[in-house]
Amino acid sequence: QLFKISGTTEAVLSRAIKLPRSTINRIKTGIITDPKASTLEKIANYFCVSVDQLLGRHPISSVMSTPIVKVPLVELSKLYDITMNRNAEFNLVAHNDWVSLEYAGISAHLFACKVIGEAMSPYLEEQSILIVDTSKIAQNRNFVAVYLKESDEVIVRTLLMDGKTQILQAMNDMFPNIKLTNNDHILGVVIHVKQDLYTQG
Repeated sequence: QLFKISGTTEAVLSRAIKLPRSTINRIKTGIITDPKASTLEKIANYFCVSVDQLLGRHPISSVMSTPIVKVPLVELSKLYDITMNRNAEFNLVAHNDWVSLEYAGISAHLFACKVIGEAMSPYLEEQSILIVDTSKIAQNRNFVAVYLKESDEVIVRTLLMDGKTQILQAMNDMFPNIKLTNNDHILGVVIHVKQDLYTQG
């Protein structure tokens, strides 16, 4: 059910949680009937469900049946403080700016941000709305939101991975590539690029 709802494949899940695809297949088909707790936690975290839901103790459909969700629209520059729980002023309950999104999944890890600047032009035009999933594990060539420690800013770029080296690449050739350091943080993966989704209240 989770594979069907999310559109994820065994290969994608295998790469994301660093578990052999054969193991995932054996769990999915019921050959492995008692997976390790650590394995269950990795799979549950990837799909944004609890281990109890993964084990069938609680229904998945009850939290994944709403096709339209509201995602908080926040400033890109504030995304680091919010996701790292450093922004004491951010109150989700009292938040007024939202984006409506057709999304068959759990939205607790989703944030909407507007594109700032021309680094990702022409693909990501300024003021386009990005939906960032802060629970997804970044893969090679994903669009990602990244906090850069040295410049104290959050930017959106294409992530290029070569072994342990991670490079941020702009689509606009006028902007240089940036090599990530241990002090930088990938905050989330851009899963949607939308326009005309803004709602309020």
